[in-house]
Amino acid sequence: MKISVIITSYNQKTYLRQTLNSVIAQTLLPYEIIICDDCSTDGSQRMIKDYERRYPNLIKAIYQDFNIGVTRNRNMGIKMATGDYVSTLDGDDLYYPKKLEKEMAAVKRTGALLVYSNVVYIDKTGQETGVRYKRHQLLEGCLFEKTATLKYPSPREVMIKRTCIEEMGFQDESFQINEDFEWMVRLASRFAFVAVDEKLVFHRIHSKGLSSCSNRLLLLETQKKMIGKALKIAGQSIEKDKPRTRKKLVSFLNLTRARIAEEQNQFSAARPYLFKAIRDDVLRSANYDLLLRLFLPNFFRRNSRLPDPLMIGPAAIPFYIARGI
Repeated sequence: MKISVIITSYNQKTYLRQTLNSVIAQTLLPYEIIICDDCSTDGSQRMIKDYERRYPNLIKAIYQDFNIGVTRNRNMGIKMATGDYVSTLDGDDLYYPKKLEKEMAAVKRTGALLVYSNVVYIDKTGQETGVRYKRHQLLEGCLFEKTATLKYPSPREVMIKRTCIEEMGFQDESFQINEDFEWMVRLASRFAFVAVDEKLVFHRIHSKGLSSCSNRLLLLETQKKMIGKALKIAGQSIEKDKPRTRKKLVSFLNLTRARIAEEQNQFSAARPYLFKAIRDDVLRSANYDLLLRLFLPNFFRRNSRLPDPLMIGPAAIPFYIARGI
């Protein structure tokens, strides 16, 4: 089975060489590497053309004449791909050497249509700063509700069967950000996941990354739009307990609405949404994190938060109080 790797690039020359080398060095070489450059002005295009000359049977490139945005740019690469499976990454992220080999082994073993693995977070210098899934938390099967509530998984660690994309469509180009999560929600509504419980991807977090967004309000507004779309397809999803799934999604939607109101300093408007979110999902720790920020803002400022996945539901309250004080 052939694998197509899609790399999106925009003024990331500093990291793009490392990204390309990490894909070229895979123990299971992809059938093709498609680099989609969104009209970079930092010399990235010259470097990409050099790689094209060095690897003419492996690397293909798309050069945009003007900046069209990451979603449309990535879609062009996905549409160009001819592999049986598609894997995407940004031009500053990296693959472990056995990423494709391990995931394809899972495909051959299980017949999986969606395969994902663990992610290591790194900073701009390449230093490790954390791991996405701790203590062997990688789940399998239907993950629609968890994907729609931003728990599992993000697109950069997923290898996708091409036929799934043909059935569910490409990324929604009306999204400025969160477009990859919305895409994954649609895929998760129809297809089950298989997990490779190993760290196989490096995701770089830095201020100039494609996935970074300094506009928190825009991030939350697009998140609200994504959840709304998820609610519309929840009834046709492969989730067995659809009423429970819908309840969880409505709770997360209300939490997002409360966060938007908080971001606009409309605290009285945020509280009713938050109470509804807690009513429908009493064990989501983020509900209580926001609750304490709304009622004790001097103690619980956003810049001092340290999320802890062990602290869930009401049990988190003493922890947050002790931390805040």
